[in-house]
Amino acid sequence: MSDFEELLSFNARQAVGFFIDGLRCEIGDVEFSERELKYVASVLAHYTLTSRYEKTDIGSAVSLRDVFNSMVSKPTYLRDSRVFEDWASQALLLGGFFQEVFNSEKNLWYDKVGITLYQRASQFSKKPEKQILLRHMSSSFPRWTDTCRGLRNTLR
Repeated sequence: MSDFEELLSFNARQAVGFFIDGLRCEIGDVEFSERELKYVASVLAHYTLTSRYEKTDIGSAVSLRDVFNSMVSKPTYLRDSRVFEDWASQALLLGGFFQEVFNSEKNLWYDKVGITLYQRASQFSKKPEKQILLRHMSSSFPRWTDTCRGLRNTLR
């Protein structure tokens, strides 16, 4: 199998595993829950395997402007935990993995937005376990964006 064929056969399970391993290396001795680690890895894997132009409910954002435009254009989503979680995961990706596009002031802003979006997702979730995970993601959001930045730098 050629390198190109191998790249094209990369699946979701392999992507999640790749990011779990990478995040573990970045975390080092810092304690994070295994559940959060797998969640962040799945977010990164999802966006790795999803085209920017794929048609979904809210689509993949290029900036937080896209996230806010989606919020304004579809106000019925403002009580939907899944949508808040999608928006929060996009803030994690943009503020963490693609941080170099933004100055440090905007990085703090992305952290505040991500924290708030995960809080809202937790608030509207009907599943107690999911509420706990989303609440933990909210409180540890800045640490995860830092970890994603470190992983991005390592992968360069």
